[in-house]
Amino acid sequence: MALKEITGQRLRLAIIYLADYCIALKKERGFVNVGTEIRYINDNFRLVSPREIEGLVNDVQRFYEAIEAQEVTSINRFNWYEFKSTSVKAALRELIDRLFSLGFTSQPN
Repeated sequence: MALKEITGQRLRLAIIYLADYCIALKKERGFVNVGTEIRYINDNFRLVSPREIEGLVNDVQRFYEAIEAQEVTSINRFNWYEFKSTSVKAALRELIDRLFSLGFTSQPN
Protein backbone atom coordinates (compact mmCIF):
# COMPACT_ATOMS: atom_id res chain seq x y z
CA MET A 1 0.00 0.00 0.00
CA ALA A 2 1.41 3.39 -1.00
CA LEU A 3 1.75 6.03 1.67
CA LYS A 4 -0.48 9.05 1.36
CA GLU A 5 1.15 12.27 0.21
CA ILE A 6 1.75 15.11 2.64
CA THR A 7 -0.26 18.22 1.70
CA GLY A 8 -1.55 21.43 3.20
CA GLN A 9 -0.28 22.50 6.60
CA ARG A 10 1.83 19.38 7.06
CA LEU A 11 3.55 20.07 3.74
CA ARG A 12 4.33 23.60 4.90
CA LEU A 13 5.72 22.19 8.15
CA ALA A 14 7.88 19.73 6.21
CA ILE A 15 9.26 22.60 4.14
CA ILE A 16 9.95 24.57 7.32
CA TYR A 17 11.80 21.54 8.75
CA LEU A 18 13.92 21.36 5.58
CA ALA A 19 14.64 25.10 5.86
CA ASP A 20 15.54 24.66 9.55
CA TYR A 21 17.91 21.85 8.57
CA CYS A 22 19.63 24.19 6.10
CA ILE A 23 19.91 26.87 8.79
CA ALA A 24 21.50 24.33 11.16
CA LEU A 25 23.98 23.40 8.42
CA LYS A 26 24.83 27.06 7.94
CA LYS A 27 25.46 27.48 11.67
CA GLU A 28 27.67 24.40 11.70
CA ARG A 29 29.60 25.02 8.47
CA GLY A 30 29.37 28.78 8.08
CA PHE A 31 27.67 28.46 4.68
CA VAL A 32 24.95 26.46 2.96
CA ASN A 33 23.69 26.00 -0.57
CA VAL A 34 19.99 25.30 -0.08
CA GLY A 35 19.55 23.91 -3.59
CA THR A 36 22.41 21.44 -3.25
CA GLU A 37 21.24 20.25 0.16
CA ILE A 38 17.61 19.77 -0.90
CA ARG A 39 18.64 17.94 -4.07
CA TYR A 40 20.88 15.66 -1.96
CA ILE A 41 18.03 14.93 0.45
CA ASN A 42 15.66 14.27 -2.43
CA ASP A 43 18.18 11.93 -4.10
CA ASN A 44 18.25 9.88 -0.91
CA PHE A 45 14.63 10.10 0.25
CA ARG A 46 12.61 10.79 -2.95
CA LEU A 47 10.42 13.44 -1.34
CA VAL A 48 9.24 14.65 -4.75
CA SER A 49 9.55 13.47 -8.33
CA PRO A 50 12.49 14.74 -10.43
CA ARG A 51 10.13 17.10 -12.30
CA GLU A 52 9.11 18.73 -8.98
CA ILE A 53 12.57 19.16 -7.43
CA GLU A 54 13.06 22.75 -8.61
CA GLY A 55 9.72 23.69 -7.05
CA LEU A 56 10.73 22.08 -3.76
CA VAL A 57 14.10 23.85 -3.83
CA ASN A 58 12.38 27.18 -4.50
CA ASP A 59 9.83 26.62 -1.71
CA VAL A 60 12.53 25.68 0.81
CA GLN A 61 14.68 28.64 -0.29
CA ARG A 62 11.79 31.06 0.34
CA PHE A 63 11.12 29.62 3.81
CA TYR A 64 14.86 29.60 4.56
CA GLU A 65 15.10 33.30 3.65
CA ALA A 66 11.99 34.14 5.68
CA ILE A 67 13.32 32.33 8.76
CA GLU A 68 16.73 33.98 8.38
CA ALA A 69 15.01 37.40 8.24
CA GLN A 70 12.63 36.64 11.12
CA GLU A 71 12.43 39.56 13.57
CA VAL A 72 10.14 38.19 16.30
CA THR A 73 11.78 35.66 18.59
CA SER A 74 8.76 34.69 20.69
CA ILE A 75 5.00 35.17 21.07
CA ASN A 76 2.68 34.93 24.05
CA ARG A 77 1.62 31.29 24.46
CA PHE A 78 -1.71 32.05 26.19
CA ASN A 79 -2.78 34.57 23.55
CA TRP A 80 -1.70 32.19 20.77
CA TYR A 81 -3.95 29.43 22.11
CA GLU A 82 -6.79 31.93 22.54
CA PHE A 83 -6.33 32.95 18.89
CA LYS A 84 -6.26 29.29 17.76
CA SER A 85 -9.49 28.58 19.64
CA THR A 86 -11.34 31.38 17.84
CA SER A 87 -13.62 30.06 15.13
CA VAL A 88 -13.15 31.31 11.59
CA LYS A 89 -16.70 32.69 11.62
CA ALA A 90 -16.06 34.64 14.84
CA ALA A 91 -12.76 35.95 13.50
CA LEU A 92 -14.48 37.07 10.26
CA ARG A 93 -17.24 38.79 12.26
CA GLU A 94 -14.61 40.63 14.32
CA LEU A 95 -12.72 41.64 11.16
CA ILE A 96 -15.92 42.96 9.54
CA ASP A 97 -16.78 44.90 12.70
CA ARG A 98 -13.31 46.44 12.76
CA LEU A 99 -13.52 47.37 9.07
CA PHE A 100 -16.91 49.00 9.66
CA SER A 101 -15.42 50.96 12.57
CA LEU A 102 -12.76 52.25 10.15
CA GLY A 103 -15.44 53.46 7.77
CA PHE A 104 -15.69 50.63 5.26
CA THR A 105 -19.32 50.18 4.31
CA SER A 106 -19.57 47.26 1.89
CA GLN A 107 -19.89 43.80 3.35
CA PRO A 108 -18.16 40.79 1.72
CA ASN A 109 -20.41 38.23 0.03
